Amino acid sequence: MSPYRFGLLIGPIIVTFLRKVVWWRDVWSRFIPPSRSALIWRLMLNSLPTKDRLCRSRVLVGFSLQFCGVNSESVDHLFLYCPLAVALWEVVYSAFQRRVSAETWQSFFLQTMSVSFSEHVKILWKASIHALIWGVWTAHNIWIFEEKSVDFRSILYLGRPSKAPVIKSVVWSPPTPGWIKVNTNGAAMGSPGVGGYGGILRNCRAFVNAYFVIPLGLVFAFEAKLLAVWLTINFAWKYGWHWIWLESDSSYVVQLLSSRSEMVPWRFRQA
Repeated sequence: MSPYRFGLLIGPIIVTFLRKVVWWRDVWSRFIPPSRSALIWRLMLNSLPTKDRLCRSRVLVGFSLQFCGVNSESVDHLFLYCPLAVALWEVVYSAFQRRVSAETWQSFFLQTMSVSFSEHVKILWKASIHALIWGVWTAHNIWIFEEKSVDFRSILYLGRPSKAPVIKSVVWSPPTPGWIKVNTNGAAMGSPGVGGYGGILRNCRAFVNAYFVIPLGLVFAFEAKLLAVWLTINFAWKYGWHWIWLESDSSYVVQLLSSRSEMVPWRFRQA
């Protein structure tokens, strides 16, 4: 598909011009694995080795789709009109309460990316579109090269771990009398990226003694978490809270403190 579109009608005069369509911005995202984005990129450029494309290139193929048993296989059929694809799209539509209809894959993708959502839901929507396309294509290849059928429900989980992660319940509990419990955290939007850190200090009655939130420049997530702990210790010591119960979600930071390790980034050692 060409990254340009035509069109403008002013009265009886038709003015033709080229307008750039920045669909590639919706293909690539730091929230989506590059392998999924690369597949969508090839789809938009109509370069996937589907059966109809191989036939046009005079490549002999003899497979048929397990999904619906038809001999013709185009990008539009495989990802839009195949009964399996239709059923999977219905799952996505039901989850997001949105519906998209288009005749071709390219126009379908452009419409899905223009659906209105909040910023965070938009990320989930895009990731779901990419994951579904990846699942259909992976199931297609499993059937072609391994001659194995893939169950409808399992396609949405292709590429995920077969064993579910262990879910642990984490409940905050107050410290013993005379102690101050501190919970800290830090994060960065990238490696490195713009980050920040914060913390909250509470006593045995769960009363909030103090809290802080501080923005940072370009840092790694580990650095933000380490700075949060460092500031908390200095802050507590300054106000006479010498019995501190520190909780952090970084096992590495906890290990550094517990072992009194010297493996601290050089620019933090003087702190």
